[in-house]
Amino acid sequence: MIAGTKKKAARGGGKGRRSSAARAFLESAKKRPNLVIQTEALVDRILFEGRRCTGVRYKHGDAWVVAKCRRETILSCGAFQSPQVLLRSGIGHRTNCQSMGSTC
Repeated sequence: MIAGTKKKAARGGGKGRRSSAARAFLESAKKRPNLVIQTEALVDRILFEGRRCTGVRYKHGDAWVVAKCRRETILSCGAFQSPQVLLRSGIGHRTNCQSMGSTC
């Protein structure tokens, strides 16, 4: 319920479940054989060969993992962490990249 009213909060899908980005976009795509969804992962940096993104390096539990890609990488770490990952990867203003320990 929305505070102060008798209206129910917005729901998606018509099945009484709250809508979310995961339900809206990943639910139908997660059956694809070329898609891996890794939760509870902390992305460190985007990996490049020249100017082409070839994957990401992330921490999962106690292990560092490298995920390679051939076509595309989608970075979705939120409003604060996405810019930090870009800077650690060497994407951005030189002064900001250097403060994150990277070179642009």
